Amino acid sequence: MKTAVVIGAGTMGAGIAEVLARAGLQTTLCDRELALAEAGLEKVRSSLARAVQKGKLDTAEPVLARLQSAQGLGPVADLVVEAVFEELELKKSVLSELSRRSEVTLLGSNTSSLSLTEIASACQAPERVIGLHFFNPAPVMALLEVVRAEQTSPQTLDRALELALRLGKTPVVVRDVAGFATSRLGILLGMEAIRMVESQVASAAATATPWVP
Repeated sequence: MKTAVVIGAGTMGAGIAEVLARAGLQTTLCDRELALAEAGLEKVRSSLARAVQKGKLDTAEPVLARLQSAQGLGPVADLVVEAVFEELELKKSVLSELSRRSEVTLLGSNTSSLSLTEIASACQAPERVIGLHFFNPAPVMALLEVVRAEQTSPQTLDRALELALRLGKTPVVVRDVAGFATSRLGILLGMEAIRMVESQVASAAATATPWVP
C-alpha cells in the first residue's frame, strides 16, 4: 500500500490522516468543502508540531510532504478510510461511491457502532469492506478495532492486520455485532458507575470533582 484517502476532515479524520502519513503513505484528507479539508490539515500540522516539541518526532517535514487536501472523494488510492458523521446512510453512500474504484484495496470505515455488514451491502465490492475503528486521539492511542463484516474476505482481513502493524497499532479483530467490543465494554463500565452511585459507594459529584487539600 502506497496511497491513502481519508474522507471526513474532523477530529478523527485528521488524526487518522496523520497516522497514515507518519507510516509512509501518501495521504489525501478530503471533505465536502475544500475549506473543511484544509482546516483538518491544519489540525494535523498542529499535532505534528506538538509531537516535535515533546521530542516524540524529530521533524514534521517528511510527514507533511506526504499530506494533501482535496474536495469530495479525492484521488484513487490503495486504501480509503471514511470518517464521516455516524449516520448509516451517509456512510453507505460514501463507501458505495468509492467501491466503484476497482483499484482500491481496502474500503475502511471508522464507525464505532454501526453495522459494517449493512454498510458493505451498499458497495459493489463488499468483500473489500472492513471496519478500522481508531480511537481518539488516533496518533496516540495504540488500539485499533478491526471489524469483520459478514462479507469481508479473509484476504481483506489479512491486509487490514498488516496495515495495523505498519501503523504501529495493536489490532483487535471483532465480529460485526452491535457496539463491537469496545463500545459494549464502555456501556458496562458506565452501568457499573451508575450502580456504584446507587449503592452510595461515592456520589457522582464527588467522583467528578478532584480533592484539593
